[in-house]
Amino acid sequence: TGAMASRKTKWWAGGGLAVVLGSGYFIYSLIAAQGQGNLSQTPLNIQKPVPPAFVMALDDSGSMVWETLNNTRDGVYHWRDGTGFYNGSTPYGYDLPSGSGLRYYYLTPPYGRGSDAIPPLDAFGFARSADVNGAYFDPRENYPAWKTGSSSTNPAEADYMQIDPENAPVDPRPGTATGKSTLFQKLTAVETRTGSNWRFRFRNGMVLPVGTVIETAFNRGAETLLCTTNPTLDSRNTSTLSGSWRTLTRQVTVSGDCSAAMQYFPATFYLVNKASLPASYGYTATPVEVTNPAGGRPGTIYKYEIKPDNFATTAQYNDAIKNFARWFSFYRTRREALIGAATNALLGTSNLRVGWFRINDRAEAKMYSMTDEDQKKA
Repeated sequence: TGAMASRKTKWWAGGGLAVVLGSGYFIYSLIAAQGQGNLSQTPLNIQKPVPPAFVMALDDSGSMVWETLNNTRDGVYHWRDGTGFYNGSTPYGYDLPSGSGLRYYYLTPPYGRGSDAIPPLDAFGFARSADVNGAYFDPRENYPAWKTGSSSTNPAEADYMQIDPENAPVDPRPGTATGKSTLFQKLTAVETRTGSNWRFRFRNGMVLPVGTVIETAFNRGAETLLCTTNPTLDSRNTSTLSGSWRTLTRQVTVSGDCSAAMQYFPATFYLVNKASLPASYGYTATPVEVTNPAGGRPGTIYKYEIKPDNFATTAQYNDAIKNFARWFSFYRTRREALIGAATNALLGTSNLRVGWFRINDRAEAKMYSMTDEDQKKA
């Protein structure tokens, strides 16, 4: 009898515990159910939510049209007169060495901005490599067009404009933009234009290799040379190509400071590590090795040209040249890159008011609703 009572006590105790646990779980389930759902992102006591505001302060200083991002102050490259761009493995920057007259801000012709563009020589390919100059075209990245709005049926309608590699605008901003350039560049062929808009800056000590095609000038019918060199550019080491161009038949060294156009293929880039280019890019040609060039970056760098014969398929070439064209027009300068980043970042936003002002022209910021498609496109 005592054993039976003991067993009943255990059953009652076990049953009571089960009831308690079951009741606890039931109560927990009710509480958990009440906690399901999305938490409000606005105070609960606000009856009519106000969209948050986002105001941008945009840099409109002169450096925003530069095309260099050297890892030094202001990102420019500096030529050491008679020597080169590098001190060992370290590139010269804004104030190294001393003096402001040897700085370089551009990789493409000045297009009216000045004359401080690095000549497109293989020796200076480092400046046209995203591995060294972060502002330059990177074939491993996709460069989307600027955006002006969105479309639920056709997202491509949000593109600001399409860039034709045969006729890429140097400055894609609207026609009313301050200081807008109306120049265009054909990215698929050798550039052969001369004159101030198409000249690069040559410095004392720069070495021009055999085959360089460089501009000369004519004064009252007599040919004069824009650059002084050692040996002198004359019929002994050049051959006349046509008009104002001469082709070097021997290596010469620039012995003065001058600006001159030179023929070059625009859709060109360089990589430090050729294995970093994905096979899916489709480049099948052997890149040109440039090793320890005079005045350039120590080591080896690899040159690539975006030409149809250098790709496995026409489709891969088209993708590559169109991507380069979008970079050229939409991201080549710091200003254009800022516009591209901002418009793409804001494309998918809604319930947000956005405004901006220039840091050197601090006018009142006009706010635009990202919910209103017309304002979003404005």
